[in-house]
Amino acid sequence: MSNTIDTTSASISATEDQAKLQSVMKDLEKQGEADVQKLQTVYNAIIPPQQTLMDLLQKGGDEFERQMGRKMTYGEMREMYG
Repeated sequence: MSNTIDTTSASISATEDQAKLQSVMKDLEKQGEADVQKLQTVYNAIIPPQQTLMDLLQKGGDEFERQMGRKMTYGEMREMYG
């Protein structure tokens, strides 16, 4: 019996998870920016109404949870949405 731990597969899995996380975040950020631009046009305002922005954040959070299987952390939310 060996007392060694196989860290290779754990490292690969963590790397794949990080790549997926970055991809999901990038896609959601891009979609969020496009949605804000649409709202700016619809409302003819630089800053759309607060509730519409909150709805976009919620939509992004829901999609993140669907794709990643967990809720977004505060840090991830700040990284994507500023």
